[in-house]
Amino acid sequence: MLTIQLDQTGQNGYIYHQIYTKIKGEILNRNLQPHDQLPSKRELADTLNVSVNSVNGAYQQLLAEGYLYSVERKGFFVESLETFHESGQLKSSSLPVDLKEEPIARDDWYSFSHISVDTANFPFKSWLKSEQKAIHLHQDAFGELPHPQGVYELRETIARLIGLARGVKCYPEQLILSAGTQSLIHSLSSILPADQVYGLENPGYRRLYQMLKNNHHQIETIGIDQKKCADERHS
Repeated sequence: MLTIQLDQTGQNGYIYHQIYTKIKGEILNRNLQPHDQLPSKRELADTLNVSVNSVNGAYQQLLAEGYLYSVERKGFFVESLETFHESGQLKSSSLPVDLKEEPIARDDWYSFSHISVDTANFPFKSWLKSEQKAIHLHQDAFGELPHPQGVYELRETIARLIGLARGVKCYPEQLILSAGTQSLIHSLSSILPADQVYGLENPGYRRLYQMLKNNHHQIETIGIDQKKCADERHS
């Protein structure tokens, strides 16, 4: 017998989510056994005095996550989950003490990394507004596989900006977008000859140097002066 107590005030979330959470817990705790049949949507809705849509939403979520399976004209049944179940007690961790992480107060810390972002001065409101606008205008694209070179409209905009800022005429088809420099260099190194020599500024981007070194590429460091000019050996 499936017993579910609901909070009709909404303080514990939507009704469908409360039903979903309760049934999921019963399955994980083995109170509902594999292949047990659940009440029909109409039956459970009448029992709980809720809408059929709420029960259907919970069932569909459980179905999507693999906790239930459906049989046509018979209803919903508990899936056989051999590896997922909750236990009352967890085994003690064997993690070495020196590997355990402790929270560190960083109120007085200053980051000198070029990767860090000063969140105090980041325009979150403008960023969120632009993000929402982009989602509204291009929501259909979220369900599609992206072009391997990146979104065409973005490449088109970048090509135009390169022309305005640098005077370089290029086309969107000539641009490849990626998550960062390292991934682009990794892709480039995979299509260049294995004996290709790479020249890197010294001092320069240490992570890029390490990545090429780990992949056994030949590297030639190029010394630069205070004006960022290469030394005479590489001019």
